[in-house]
Amino acid sequence: MDKITGAETVDLEEFKLKKNKSLPRLNKVKNPLIILFISIILLFIIAYYIYSYSSSLVIIDVGTSINLKVNKYGKVVDASSLTSGGNNIINESNVNNKNISEALIIILSKAEANNYIDPLDKNQFKHNISVFISGDTLDISKFSDEVKTKKLNLNINENGSEKNNR
Repeated sequence: MDKITGAETVDLEEFKLKKNKSLPRLNKVKNPLIILFISIILLFIIAYYIYSYSSSLVIIDVGTSINLKVNKYGKVVDASSLTSGGNNIINESNVNNKNISEALIIILSKAEANNYIDPLDKNQFKHNISVFISGDTLDISKFSDEVKTKKLNLNINENGSEKNNR
């Protein structure tokens, strides 16, 4: 205590010593939490990259051409088209993160609704569907069965190997 002012004085060395005693315990907890947080963020980034990396490209021609990028799990990670008709079908269908067979069936139904394909039309061009697959092999058997029930002509080219389902 200061005799002149009557105020209590604190020794600076004692204050630093008390403050530093509590810091090591905080640092022991803080450093592992920071490392854990950074590890979790890196894990999410790596998982997102693995999921969104496309291993196959599928091009479906139903009167308009639509490109689908597919990951190694068979899920569509990106859909695009160079034509306005294809973009309309993509915008109506929302095929991202769907199984490739489901996505192709949805595109088929939207193409029918927009009159790009029609099994009853006299124009033979509206009876044909072409699917080109490049990259990993994909199971599109559900889509093939759906095309057969609609009595449409399906041409599948998988990595250069032609399959015709008529």
